[in-house]
Amino acid sequence: SELVSVMTFDKSRFDQKHDYELVRSASKSGITVQGGFSKLLSNFIKTDQPKSLVTYADLRFSTGKVYEKNGFTLINESKPNYWYYKGSQILTRWQTQKHKLCTFLENFDTMLSEEQNMFNNGYRQFFDAGNKVFERKF
Repeated sequence: SELVSVMTFDKSRFDQKHDYELVRSASKSGITVQGGFSKLLSNFIKTDQPKSLVTYADLRFSTGKVYEKNGFTLINESKPNYWYYKGSQILTRWQTQKHKLCTFLENFDTMLSEEQNMFNNGYRQFFDAGNKVFERKF
């Protein structure tokens, strides 16, 4: 037997008004499992009996239609997020908060912004497309 589709859940990471978050749903490359998403979701709901779920559609890869088809409601759309890169190194915006920069940048100036400090140290910024936030209540 072979695993071809999986769905993972966890306690909600960012929105504490929801008891669970649908963190990932993925299928083996090149494989489509008809009804797989709804079957895995239904099994979780039956087994864990959540009061509410939250999930995020990364707009670089998805429009979130699968969530709408499975009873989720769009509740928010976030602005694009950013990262910094230098060569093959990628840092998140949480790693590069201004108060943390003095611990790893060679040249850090407290009078400059996070973005200016990162740029002066050879890092460049890139953005995603944002996220849609969906919830489902029971």
